Amino acid sequence: MKPIYLALSGGGTRAMVFHCGVLKFLAENQALARVNRVSTVSGGSLLMGLLLQLNGMRWPTDDEYLTGLLPKLKDVLTRRDLQNAAMRAMLHPANWRFALSRANVLASAIGRTWGIDALLDDLPASPVWAINATTAETGKRACLENGNLRDWTLGSTPMKKLPLRDAMAVSAAFPGLIGPYVLHTDSFDWSLPMFASGDEARPAEDRFARIHLYDGGIYDNLGLEPFFDAGFGPKPKIDGLIISSDAGAPLSQGFNMGRLSLFRLKHVADIMSDQTRALRARGLMAYAKKESGRAAYLRLGLTAQDMAKRSGTTCPTGDWLDSASVKAAAAYPTSLKKVPLPTYELLFRHGHESATAGRAVFGF
Repeated sequence: MKPIYLALSGGGTRAMVFHCGVLKFLAENQALARVNRVSTVSGGSLLMGLLLQLNGMRWPTDDEYLTGLLPKLKDVLTRRDLQNAAMRAMLHPANWRFALSRANVLASAIGRTWGIDALLDDLPASPVWAINATTAETGKRACLENGNLRDWTLGSTPMKKLPLRDAMAVSAAFPGLIGPYVLHTDSFDWSLPMFASGDEARPAEDRFARIHLYDGGIYDNLGLEPFFDAGFGPKPKIDGLIISSDAGAPLSQGFNMGRLSLFRLKHVADIMSDQTRALRARGLMAYAKKESGRAAYLRLGLTAQDMAKRSGTTCPTGDWLDSASVKAAAAYPTSLKKVPLPTYELLFRHGHESATAGRAVFGF
């Protein structure tokens, strides 16, 4: 069986629950062991870190996920409010210095609220996990992978002792709501080119005394960049099934903000972000049509019938969620709050059904 390359999008706790449903489908089909690499953004990164911590820093077997992890994940996501914990932490005078870089405070809240206490050095060797962020100074994708922080412009530096909670916060550092994670670069040794090692590496020039790391969704909210190039297809050495689980919020319709409302600017930014995501998704869909069984795009907000229609296939028979239920799931806001139990059940079922229908639609 070919390996699976799994991309888990951003979208806060909404995305975490949707992805849980997708993972359940993989576990039911004895496919978790085939997951070779995982690329995550924001909510996807939060889920991956929480999942590994709850499972003793090991990638779960199918049975471990179904019988042991799912109840634990449900308990955390419906009972522990990460957003409120971070907001309460900001009231402490010692944290006021992070007023404009609240991702540093979010990292501490992740540790306290979810019990994340591991280091990047504790991550399992397989699957290889790429935690995606965005460097404000360079405008490039920053990636924490194999114990290194990499940026095409800055190069690479070892980060094995970075707390996992900090890496999770970096990937979820949404502009405005959370703010950047500030990293003082003079504490690390940088080398170029980005993937060089040994004699190939050369010291990088000092460029910035500190860098500001934001949510990876600014650059690529699907987390597809490590696996797939929308203009050319799969990246080198990616020979298997690429699954994109996209639980990002659909673009809101309408434009009824007042003339002086700052939300006008947010809506324009959302349009640009939605177009970027659409281009990546269209490239993956075109590849999926050309190479059956090599790619799947699982999208929040699409019914099983919608998925089949967009891919030009016949919808499999089944007791699927109706359009109203799917729209309700997609309308749940992007946040880090605990998820109400009925909403959890809806989002979880939607994720599971998306993967179930996706198997028939995309032939994997």
